[in-house]
Amino acid sequence: KVQADKLTSAQFVQVAGMAGRFHGVELDMLGNVFKRIDRRKTGVVDIHDLATVLVLIGVHVEKKERLGALLSVFDADSDGCVTHGQLFRMVTTVATVGPLVTSDEMINEANLLLQDEVSLQTSKRIYTILVE
Repeated sequence: KVQADKLTSAQFVQVAGMAGRFHGVELDMLGNVFKRIDRRKTGVVDIHDLATVLVLIGVHVEKKERLGALLSVFDADSDGCVTHGQLFRMVTTVATVGPLVTSDEMINEANLLLQDEVSLQTSKRIYTILVE
């Protein structure tokens, strides 16, 4: 059984198809995005990772709009505010999946080998700067 905050590839493609905006080649492309996010090849991804990648790969989107979209993804109770924990999770997720979006294979491989320690250390530094 898949946890509530996780998605399988089939679920993701099914949901994307139900949106009515994606067809054929686009659904294939989204399936490939899923495969990139599934770094450990488990067949399951965290919905926050998936949503973050989709926000980050958006073309012609201003940085302010991207940030707003990311904040809404991590605002668990949709109250318009993120807690320190939600902010840390957002920064950590961006640091972890960012190398997938920028095709930084060296950081991505280091994360895989070191259990995401590289991105975790980066996100801790960024988070500390943001909350000070």
